[in-house]
Amino acid sequence: MKGIDISSYQGNNINFNSVKADGIEAVIVKATESTTYTNMYFDSHTQGVINAGLKLGFYHFFRGNGIAEADYFCDTIAPYKDKMTIKPVIDVEVLVADINNQVLAFINRVKERLGVDCAIYSGAYFAGDYLTDNRLTQYAFWIAHYGVASDQVAKRGIWSNIDIAGHQYSSEGSVPGISGNVDMNVLYDSMVISSRPSTYEIFKNGTEVKIKRGAYWGLGEGNPTSGPIDNGWLNNLNNSRLIITNRAINHGSDEYYIGIYDQSMKTLTGACWIPVNQVSEVIHYVVQTGDTVWGIAQRFGTTVDAIVKQNVIGDGSLIKPGMILRVK
Repeated sequence: MKGIDISSYQGNNINFNSVKADGIEAVIVKATESTTYTNMYFDSHTQGVINAGLKLGFYHFFRGNGIAEADYFCDTIAPYKDKMTIKPVIDVEVLVADINNQVLAFINRVKERLGVDCAIYSGAYFAGDYLTDNRLTQYAFWIAHYGVASDQVAKRGIWSNIDIAGHQYSSEGSVPGISGNVDMNVLYDSMVISSRPSTYEIFKNGTEVKIKRGAYWGLGEGNPTSGPIDNGWLNNLNNSRLIITNRAINHGSDEYYIGIYDQSMKTLTGACWIPVNQVSEVIHYVVQTGDTVWGIAQRFGTTVDAIVKQNVIGDGSLIKPGMILRVK
């Protein structure tokens, strides 16, 4: 979709109906910066976007104080929380101390306060050089790189193989209804707030895990208290497909939010919070010509029965080259 982002720089006389008539579908409004600055036109910009029927988002210009800035941002945008259709954005352009952990602290705090994931905005080269913690790659990435097509942006570092959620391709756009230059963007569906990710999104971006024996429920949303997972239910969970969809600090505990799927990955049957240290990553193997289930089991220190059960492949004779098997 076509989108713009605006701040006080665009003034207070924007005709949002004209903006919409030009084909713009989404407007991301600057809300805050650091812990003391609020866009002087924040309310009028926001009301204008709402009244014109445009998709609405907000961004915060980050200065390095993760939790405090997240609280300031959330306090500012909270009155419009139910009107947001674009994910809240952390704009990371300035190198600060402990940048990766501070950005994660901001994101986790916003999720705790508003119940939605943030998107990360940054320049192509800045992100490649300084945003280097792989935990960041689970969030939508809105990239600034001018003068190139969206399929030619310079994704670098941990972002090299990540699908972008948005591309800011110019800071000198012209849109009817706005005086002067405006930032121009192409925005994709992953910038839009949804109640749950699609199967495709989770399977593509998530990591498949198993829950360790002796684990307990986390304290995140939907789990008001922690408690042990009994062995029967643990077996049921581990016979499903468990995909990490998010990570957050919940009541002081570092936890994964895990989507529970059937074996076909077509049906989401539930979700749960589990502490990070209580899960282990599932190992997959791509079947090669000449492989047998017995041989694969020997290679990975497991059993034929376990592979057959985990992959729903009958007696194990139905494997063929190219199949992806869960092996451990």
